[in-house]
Amino acid sequence: MELSGGVTGSEIPRHLSEFESKIEAIKGSLSKCQGLTDAMMRATEGFEKRLHELETTMIPLHRQSRSLTAAQKSIWKAFPC
Repeated sequence: MELSGGVTGSEIPRHLSEFESKIEAIKGSLSKCQGLTDAMMRATEGFEKRLHELETTMIPLHRQSRSLTAAQKSIWKAFPC
């Protein structure tokens, strides 16, 4: 007896086995992709943390530098060479 798609009843176990193999391969690939995604997320989170720490350190330095630059300009205006 032939089923839809040209598959006979005797071929069903073979086709089922092929589909199961493909499903297992897809599951393996999905698992590998999830592992890569997790690793990228950890790297991104680490980068984000380090960037925040750098920003926290640099903002006060930037403000102090800007203040010193303004003071230097005032001094140069008051005492031109």
